[in-house]
Amino acid sequence: MTMFAQSIQYVEPQGTSNVSNGMLYFQSAEQELNRETEPATLTSVQALLGCCFYIMTQSRLNHCWSLFGTTSRLVLALGMHRKKFNLDGIGDSTGCLIESECRKRTFWCAYNLDRYLSAIFGRPCAFHDDDIDQEVPALIEDHALGSISVDVASRMAMNIMLGPLAHQQLARILSRILRQLYGISSLDETARHETMARLGAEIQTWRDQLPAFLNPDKVDSRILQPIYQRQSNTLSLAAGHCLMLIYRPCLFNDYAKSSHDKDTKQNVKRCVDAALSVVTIIDYMVESKQLYPSLWFAPYQAFCAVVVLYTYTIRNHKDNQAPWKEHFEAAERCQRLLFSITSPSSLGRRLSVIMEEYRLEVINQVQQSSQSHTSKSISLSETVLEPGATSWLESIGTEDNLFELMDLPNWEQLDSLVLDLGRIIPELDFMGANVFPSQSMKLNMARQEQIISAVEPLHVGQFMFCGITTTEGIIGYGEAGIWGHIEAAATCIKRFAEYLVGKRAFDIEHHWNVVHRFSYFQGLAINAATSSVDIALWDIKGKALGVPIYELLGGACRTKARVYGHIYESTIEKVLEECKRKMDMGFTAFGHINPFLDEGTDKVYFKTHAQKMRDAIENKQSLSATASPKHSRCSLKTRLTRPENADAMARVAERISVPIAKGERFCTIYEFQALLARNALEYARVDVAVCGGITGAKKVAAMAEANHVQIIPHNPLSPIGLAACLQVAAAIPNFATQEYATGFEAGVFESTSRHLGSDIVDYVPTPKEGFVDIPSTPGLGINLVANAQDIRPPLAQPVRMRPHEDGFIVDQ
Repeated sequence: MTMFAQSIQYVEPQGTSNVSNGMLYFQSAEQELNRETEPATLTSVQALLGCCFYIMTQSRLNHCWSLFGTTSRLVLALGMHRKKFNLDGIGDSTGCLIESECRKRTFWCAYNLDRYLSAIFGRPCAFHDDDIDQEVPALIEDHALGSISVDVASRMAMNIMLGPLAHQQLARILSRILRQLYGISSLDETARHETMARLGAEIQTWRDQLPAFLNPDKVDSRILQPIYQRQSNTLSLAAGHCLMLIYRPCLFNDYAKSSHDKDTKQNVKRCVDAALSVVTIIDYMVESKQLYPSLWFAPYQAFCAVVVLYTYTIRNHKDNQAPWKEHFEAAERCQRLLFSITSPSSLGRRLSVIMEEYRLEVINQVQQSSQSHTSKSISLSETVLEPGATSWLESIGTEDNLFELMDLPNWEQLDSLVLDLGRIIPELDFMGANVFPSQSMKLNMARQEQIISAVEPLHVGQFMFCGITTTEGIIGYGEAGIWGHIEAAATCIKRFAEYLVGKRAFDIEHHWNVVHRFSYFQGLAINAATSSVDIALWDIKGKALGVPIYELLGGACRTKARVYGHIYESTIEKVLEECKRKMDMGFTAFGHINPFLDEGTDKVYFKTHAQKMRDAIENKQSLSATASPKHSRCSLKTRLTRPENADAMARVAERISVPIAKGERFCTIYEFQALLARNALEYARVDVAVCGGITGAKKVAAMAEANHVQIIPHNPLSPIGLAACLQVAAAIPNFATQEYATGFEAGVFESTSRHLGSDIVDYVPTPKEGFVDIPSTPGLGINLVANAQDIRPPLAQPVRMRPHEDGFIVDQ
């Protein structure tokens, strides 16, 4: 039953019932144990120990302490701590090898838990090293262990038992740390530093003797098989915890008054380095999906590391030379990861609440200091708890909540784990306030740390969006511009999710390069998906910091952008009518005229038609943009030839006087560079939803500016794509005009009276005198409505073609 209670927590939850968290199995195990009337056996001890581990995962620490007290007494009664023990037939040393190994493994497992409980509560251990002469388990894997013999070959190479044996050795060192540094005998400063040096050397010797595959200094755990990866990570966490316990007292020493100033500073560095190593391992575990919600060991080590880093921040925030801000951010990231991964009833979640209280006090200390001292400042999120979550201290207002927290250790019980407040530092006056606030502090500061918790493609109508959610509940939206093959982009978005979940949302340039470069093969589908992810991440960053995206790109060069509307009509009469209507709507420029004019003919009479259009609008419009794979005369031209051949484009540019706009099908900056180097275009038509998102568009704009080329962003998509283009337009000096999609609705080439997809977003800027206002609210300034997919069910573009008169296909 105890095995089921723990294993069920590693299965995808089917709800929040007691079955899902293993409580029913645990209760069944307790009932069976209570019915026991016979003398204790190895099996009953194993069952009790299993119960202890289970209730640790449920954050019931006091319950575990009490139950382990009973378990440890039974262990001693059975003589499992002795190499040879025989009392009335109990513990026969001549029994089978399987039982002998089980006794040893069970004892040393209990020994390890005893040491960690002692560290958590600051209480004496149940087992005393002077009373123990039990041998360590044999280096034998389970499959090779028989009742009377073993397979000697199993002792070789990467034996699974090497990990547990190494952990047992480290637990013996932990025992000495607790006894020598945290025992009842006080040490003077010199003796304490000598003890720290000796224990630190023991840890280093232990690490040097580790098998190569368990030593992260020799073999990166991420390349190992899952079982060895877990062992390596667990040992690294345990070693980091030991080092923090060794050097942690130095965090509170007054450097100026200490006779061991140099040693103290070095020990502080060792303590902080150990904490950072634990934070790094937690990142690795999240990345490899090995930080399970039900774990207690990793969250406990993470808690110790975060507290050390927060304490370092309080101790050093007035020192502009100290890297306290980077350490604080690392601690906050770890805290956020821990909160997002753990389950509501887990130890990790309870520790997250305690860490949040401490974090807010750290911020308060730094903010108060920054008002009177010249120092670095912190601009971080108000809370790492999920929206709507309440503070632990605030929650102690009702009887139900109080009962819920009965098993959570109080501050005194956590003294040795957190700061050893009662003994190592009798007062904290040098900090200016108590470490732990009496109530939550509500600080109005910008959110900075956002961890990606979900990435999903959203097929809405004819559009493909990417929705990215963070642990703070912020949702960013992006759009993939490969409108003819959006299913391919959706597949890529799902693929990218495997990498992105658990990462920092603010590391946009890094993520952009990862998804752009990791694949040997690239192309429009991959880069369109990359673009959607990039736009969504910029949206998150703007929303988290409370600013429009253009503020993060250097600020606004303009507050409004000129736009041109689509005219999709098949006869000159309809075109003239639509021109007048668009002018009444507020447009002063039109586009997409010629490809759909007089469909089915190859006659060239655009010159006369263009004059008719100018007459219809009374020559008030300063630009008539068109796109033509055939022949035309206009203010600028696009799609004169296929984009692959830069030399061909250069030859065309030499032979015509009308400016060329090109690039809407380019998905990398290198394709633009080829045209720019040949003076083959006057306008770069970068598609923000195809060429790498906002990050890619900014790079193209910078290249174009160096070549005196202006930008006309291509974007015949939804208002999400429009918003991304406008954010770029606001931040670049060489912006010319913006495409404003008023046609091609639901796969039909017809003009529309409003922007495509206006019904699925909460805001669309509308043209006035040829311009639209650039959204200035946080992020993109535009969001999908909740029922967008109900409003526009998924729609795939049909495979279509336009033939020449001879039957050959016109290039789209």
